[in-house]
Amino acid sequence: VSQSRYTANYTITVNPIPNVSATPNPEIICSGGTTSVTLSSSIPGTTYAWTVSTSGNVTGASAGSGNSIRQTLTNTSAATQTVTYIVTPSFSNGGIVTTGSPLNVIVNVRPIPSLSSATSGLAICSGNTFNYTATSLTANTNFSWTRPSVTGISAAATSSTTATISETLTNTTTSPITVQYTYTLN
Repeated sequence: VSQSRYTANYTITVNPIPNVSATPNPEIICSGGTTSVTLSSSIPGTTYAWTVSTSGNVTGASAGSGNSIRQTLTNTSAATQTVTYIVTPSFSNGGIVTTGSPLNVIVNVRPIPSLSSATSGLAICSGNTFNYTATSLTANTNFSWTRPSVTGISAAATSSTTATISETLTNTTTSPITVQYTYTLN
């Protein structure tokens, strides 16, 4: 008695596990700036989707998908805030979707510094020294200021790269004169 034998060949496709890299990572932007993160993989055809984790002091960050993360972020606090995009790579072939390990993409959003010291109600008498020290709630703020020449004030135009103004102002007229200082903070 002879037995028949059945032989079959099966062809299967083994999909690669996708990976993801991000450039730049980390990224540093100023409040109101737009992220410019580019996503890539060594596996052609990889797609990317992300979720977002933030402290709550940043607006504009949202989940999404694509080959780049381009979002305008606003820091609503006086300190640098961190947004973390959790990017998951996926590869689809033959009706099978394979996901790779997620990558944390960090974006540090620096605040725009502003003056926290009083800037109104400042007055002196002619011939006295005007003293003012600017402050900001934003750590590591750099200050610079300028004052143009003002008709009726004997002191020449001046500027400084410090937070402090200390100069004698003499009014050579018979009317009050407003002197304006312009601060630049960064």
